[in-house]
Amino acid sequence: MVLLGMLIRTSHHHLNTCRHLAMSTSFFDVNHTSVSFARAVHSNSGSMPCVGVIVFVGGLLYIPCTMNPEHFALAADIINSPSYIAQAQQSHNQRDKLWRDLLSQRRIPQKPWSEQDIEWVLGEVAKMDSNNFEGVEGFATWASASARRGLPARSSRGDITGATKQAAAACLLLPMATGMSLVLALRALKERRGPEAKYVIWPRMDQRSCFKAILTAGLVPLVIPNLIDGDQVCTDLTAVERAIAEHGADSIVSIFTTTSCFAPRVPDSLVPISKLCATHGLPHLVNNAYGLASPRCMNAVSEACKRGRVDLYVQSTDKNFLVPVGGAVVAGPDKGLVEEVGRMYP
Repeated sequence: MVLLGMLIRTSHHHLNTCRHLAMSTSFFDVNHTSVSFARAVHSNSGSMPCVGVIVFVGGLLYIPCTMNPEHFALAADIINSPSYIAQAQQSHNQRDKLWRDLLSQRRIPQKPWSEQDIEWVLGEVAKMDSNNFEGVEGFATWASASARRGLPARSSRGDITGATKQAAAACLLLPMATGMSLVLALRALKERRGPEAKYVIWPRMDQRSCFKAILTAGLVPLVIPNLIDGDQVCTDLTAVERAIAEHGADSIVSIFTTTSCFAPRVPDSLVPISKLCATHGLPHLVNNAYGLASPRCMNAVSEACKRGRVDLYVQSTDKNFLVPVGGAVVAGPDKGLVEEVGRMYP
């Protein structure tokens, strides 16, 4: 016997609807007990009652895996059949064991899981994602408010800057993941630098997005090894200067820095690098994917803009605004350059 427990806040006329929906589903076998229970709960409630619908199917008792012993005890009061509850607990424990074994053994099970079990695991994992927390507004509300200020929450193909004429200067929202938005930023900088420029100076960090963005933009990365300072991995400013001298400023599209890295790598030295860029007339692109929600990262970007040169900085919407799909905010002090990035959007 399967119990499909479902509480519906409704009125009396929905009882027949519940009966009709259950009976119209080919794999359900609704008996008199289910509707009797629904009527019993309804009759003891107020003007907005909760109607309990119990559906008996196929000789097994289905209980969601989130059931705990207290839930089973409450279900026993409804079912009034210890054997059914015992079967349900056994089924629950078997599925719970699958999950426990997967986490403890950290390997693919020898015996394949059923599709239902796989869907259940994916559902449980999805519940842990803050994007799915009930009551979290996240990016959707922010984008809606931004659109009212002139910054589009979405865009069509073509000239994306057309929808942002009333937006704050030097800010653009792209419906692309951070890595692809960095590609557009690099292409815009390449257009300004001319045909001779092909190199991007990139202090190494062990995240692939920046490296792949350089290659996807058709440019050549000059990877700068890092320095070890105590328990930290830091930017080697001397090596950055050496790369500029060796290849010549005219052959360099940009210096490409990062504000947020995985330990023990610390953020790049934005202010000293921005001064180098100002001295040598080099563009400075900042990967600020994680940094928009961090006052420390944003202060570093602000100081770099004031004391040296920063042309563009790119931040992720899903990492900062909880949007469940990829997007990026491209910003910089030069409105014309930001608009050029927008025109790169296909």
